[in-house]
Amino acid sequence: NLLLTTMLPTLLLPKMAFETGIPPENKTLVVVPTMLLTPESIREDIDQLEIRYLANTDSSLSFGLFGDFSDVKEREADQDSSLLEIAIGGIQALEKKYGEGKFYLFHRLREWSDSENAWIGRERKRGKLEYLNRFLTGEALPENIVYVGKAEALKGTRYVITLDADTQLTKDQARSLVEIISHPLNRPFLDASRKKTERGYTIIQP
Repeated sequence: NLLLTTMLPTLLLPKMAFETGIPPENKTLVVVPTMLLTPESIREDIDQLEIRYLANTDSSLSFGLFGDFSDVKEREADQDSSLLEIAIGGIQALEKKYGEGKFYLFHRLREWSDSENAWIGRERKRGKLEYLNRFLTGEALPENIVYVGKAEALKGTRYVITLDADTQLTKDQARSLVEIISHPLNRPFLDASRKKTERGYTIIQP
């Protein structure tokens, strides 16, 4: 990463100025894909989610964890239900503290993988984000993924900010990203085949 940023020039993109907050039509979900491994790691993920929220309190923002379980040789493990209960309880506590419609717990079950010879979360983090985008665009999924939060409140979500579990979201950085991606000159336009972006961006990365 250091080599690339040294060799390639920084591209400055135009951005909007949402001085009074992110407009409702640019509703955005901040999601952190994670693994439900131990009670301690789950509580840490929830604490970090709260910190991200406190630094980015726009009314058009919501925050969620998207978890799945570790790989196992059987479909379920003894600790699965207890770990999931901790995650559910933690997100519900944030809802109670800050109000409904702001926090979500997404979760999916394991699937069998021949290549890994184990029950795993399909395609790891990429698979979770694919499921999430399919859900947000109204596609029917083979399982329920919303374990905490009002699913109907996510209708109209336009953007998703994805963070690693160890990545922080500094004060008002979510708004800054939305200001960039929503600028008319940055909006993506597809060619006639709808397979290639002629101009604009579907993904930006700070």
